[in-house]
Amino acid sequence: MEKATLHINDEAASAGFFTSEHFGKFPRLQILTIGELLDGRAVQMPHTNVTFKQAEKIEDKKNQGMLGYE
Repeated sequence: MEKATLHINDEAASAGFFTSEHFGKFPRLQILTIGELLDGRAVQMPHTNVTFKQAEKIEDKKNQGMLGYE
């Protein structure tokens, strides 16, 4: 709940930045306190909306519950 020390903030800043070709520049290391998180502050990161193709559902009720042993 307390603010980070100056020393730890200097260490985080010395880690440099991550540069994304499409989304800009973000600090590599970010220090957030619980209080800051509860106040709504968030980690700075690329905002991507990557989704994956959903697997096809297979309806095989004939063998449902079977482990392949006869």
